[in-house]
Amino acid sequence: MVLSGLGGIGKTQLSIEFVRRHQLQFSAVIWLDGSSEDRLKQSIVAAAGRIPEGQIPESSRMHLLRNTSDSETVIKDVLGWFSIPENQKWLIVFDNIDQDYGDMETDSQESKKLLGLLDGLPLALAQASVFMRQTKTSFVDYLEFYKK
Repeated sequence: MVLSGLGGIGKTQLSIEFVRRHQLQFSAVIWLDGSSEDRLKQSIVAAAGRIPEGQIPESSRMHLLRNTSDSETVIKDVLGWFSIPENQKWLIVFDNIDQDYGDMETDSQESKKLLGLLDGLPLALAQASVFMRQTKTSFVDYLEFYKK
């Protein structure tokens, strides 16, 4: 299931309520922060402690408490746990996934152009954002489309 929409409309709260009501149906509930690559890695490391005992190395499970292994090893162990064929009852919630971080510099420059073109009008910016997200249109393509 994917929840999508403008910020502040309650996607995270709805996810929290779903998890609260259905958590016992899953072997583990993993909440990941996708606001940046570093935050995603940190939340994967933190999630290691939520994996049932004996399913990944104990040094990875207890990493945050004991700091006994490096983060990359913990991430590898957690991702490996997800790929075990008989392990299918987990739930992952990716929160704060607002953009693709692959081309942030170009997007930042183009977003400033769009901001100026739309005179910073909040409703115009919200509509442009929704259109780009739903049609998977880049800033560059949207600017060309808008100018026509």
